[in-house]
Amino acid sequence: MISLVYILTGTYCDAISGPCTKSIHRHTLMIITEGRGKVHSMDRQTEVMPGNCFLFHPGMEVQLESLSDLPLQVYSIEFEPLPVTVQGTPRMAALAQGQVYPEHVSRMIQLVHLLHPVEDLCDEKENYSKHVLFQELILLAMKADTMDKEHRSIQAVDTLL
Repeated sequence: MISLVYILTGTYCDAISGPCTKSIHRHTLMIITEGRGKVHSMDRQTEVMPGNCFLFHPGMEVQLESLSDLPLQVYSIEFEPLPVTVQGTPRMAALAQGQVYPEHVSRMIQLVHLLHPVEDLCDEKENYSKHVLFQELILLAMKADTMDKEHRSIQAVDTLL
């Protein structure tokens, strides 16, 4: 039984040329799609390249910086978790936070491009279609490993493919 349903609230694409600080107001999945740079959060600084993914919770501060002539292109997908009550008891499963190492980064990037921009669509079928794509994206993020060891090489190969 699932304990949370995730509802997409917005997608944003930023091209970052210099240092930039973001305050996280909603649960946010960030995916780097172009450029090289640094991400600083939770007292940890990480050099990033296309395919790097991060999950941030509300209340966090994130500093981003480009380290190349090209801007750092970052997609931010904001969402709200809604607890599901099972037999009268709400259950809560926490998402990881910080950098995550998904197995299928290229699929996540494809989904982000399909979801962006999220608009107020009048067509219920189109809204539901975007909701299903978003659920796939969240599932890939939930399955992502938070371990750093061999996942960097897997992620690099997946990004190249």
